[in-house]
Order: sequence, then C-alpha cells, then structure tokens
Amino acid sequence: MTAVGRRAREAAGRRRIVIVAENEPQQTRLVRPLAEGGNGLDALWNDDFHHSAMVALTGRAEAYYSDTRGEPQEIISAVKYGCLFQGQYYHWQQNRRGTPAWGLPPSAFVVFLQNHDQIANTARGLRGDRLTSPGRWRAMTALLLLSPGTPLLFQGQEFAASAPFLYFADFEPELTAAVRNGRGEFLRQFPSIVDLVDRNVLADPGDPATFARCKLDLDERATHAAAYALHIDLLRLRRDDMAFGLQQRGGELLKGPLLIAGAVGELGQRPRRGRRLERPEQMRQLAGRAAHAINAS
Repeated sequence: MTAVGRRAREAAGRRRIVIVAENEPQQTRLVRPLAEGGNGLDALWNDDFHHSAMVALTGRAEAYYSDTRGEPQEIISAVKYGCLFQGQYYHWQQNRRGTPAWGLPPSAFVVFLQNHDQIANTARGLRGDRLTSPGRWRAMTALLLLSPGTPLLFQGQEFAASAPFLYFADFEPELTAAVRNGRGEFLRQFPSIVDLVDRNVLADPGDPATFARCKLDLDERATHAAAYALHIDLLRLRRDDMAFGLQQRGGELLKGPLLIAGAVGELGQRPRRGRRLERPEQMRQLAGRAAHAINAS
C-alpha cells in the first residue's frame, strides 16, 4: 500500500490528492506516517461508527452488526477514538479485529451512515432514512456532520434521495450468473433477508433495469428542500463555528453525549486555516435553524 500511495502522489504531481483506504480489518498502520512505519495514506473508513449508528437507528443487530449495540457510549467512543474494535475479540468473526488508533487525528477516520456496500446489503437497496424515524435520522445526521471525523455523504444522501441503491454489475452472462448466486449466498447471513433470497425476489444484479432504478432524481433537491437545507446548515456550522473547528486530536471537545463548545478562553481565537467567524448572532440563528430542523416532527 505504501507503493500505491507513493505512485498515486507522484502521478498527481502538483495536485493535492486524498487517498482513503477501505479496509475491513481496520488496520490503522495504513494511515500512519511513513516515518512511523505506516503506509502514509490519508484516511480509513470507520465501519464501526456505521454499524453502531445503524443498530441505534434500526434496532437490528444481525450478522456483522451483532457485536455492536448502538448505545450512546458506543457511538461516542467511535467518534472520539476512531474504530471501536482496536484489537478486541470480534465474536462474529471469532477473532480479534482492528488495531490501536492512539495518536491518530480524527480526520484520519471517515465516518458515514451510508455507502454503496451498506445500502445494497439491505437487499432492497433502501436508504438509511427509510429504515428509521425522521427525527432519529436527523439527529444522527447532525452527529455525523458535526463530529471531528471526516464525514462521507453517499450520493443523494444530502437531499434524502428516494432512489434505492441496489447491487448491480455488468459482466458476461456466465459471470453474471455466478455473481447473482454469490450475492444470494452472501445475504443469507442476515436472518431478516433469508426469506427474500429463498423466494427469489431480489433484484437481478445483471438486469439493466436494476441499474436504472438507482439513478438519482436531482429535482428532489427542491422537493426534499428541508433535508437539503439541513445538510447545508450543518456543513456551514462545521466550517464556520469555532466550537466545531476547535475539535482537536482525539476529539477532546466531545464530552459525554453532547458536543461541547470550546473553553471560554478559546472562544476569542480564530478557527483553523484562518477562517473568520460570521457575526455571533448569525451563527446563533444558523444553529437555531438546524436545531429546529432536527427536532421537527
């Protein structure tokens, strides 16, 4: 992986690139500096945050979700310390999982509620907001976008896209049949999906219609304006409000279940990268608007 990162940066030349590792074992050496014996990549997907958040949102702790409970402290730990599993025993795999994340900045962990794998693994390709209550989804969205990790928004998530994201592939017929059968076997690990596999009602990965169903309707930015505005407001708060800009290495400003503003002595400092804050009254109005959207029924 070191060679991959080096070649990618050489090819980029003067352009700045970000290299993110998708690594199920959650090996933190991938994002440690070369000088410390790491691979020098920029970020690592935090699957543990996703799993804990989805158990909290849906109440379903099956298959590879079964080692997470979705409890508040669990989610807080995933936000503050990176991955939950840093060498502990993982019952689902009957083995230890993960490596220590000590000393890594929060930005090294990509936190997310949706991605291409996890949505497709719901069998019907349902987006996360379709699997829980609107209030819970808004609250978890706020945590996602205001936490110190690097947030990932999957295509259309920012405006609550109604299109599913199904598992699809474009291969030769023989390989397509193998993919279809393999997909069914993979989904059998989820007890809630076994019946759909047995009844052969899952979308065919090789059918062009499966792909077509996944296309986004960008007009939903207007028809789902409230969801879109919530993401805009939260991202603006993340960028401009010092309470979030000052979240330091290890997420020190995360205390208990709440995001706490910086100490009084810090409030007069500039945010990182020299960005000036908007007037306090503007920031209060923005925060109030976001809070109203989160609390709306």
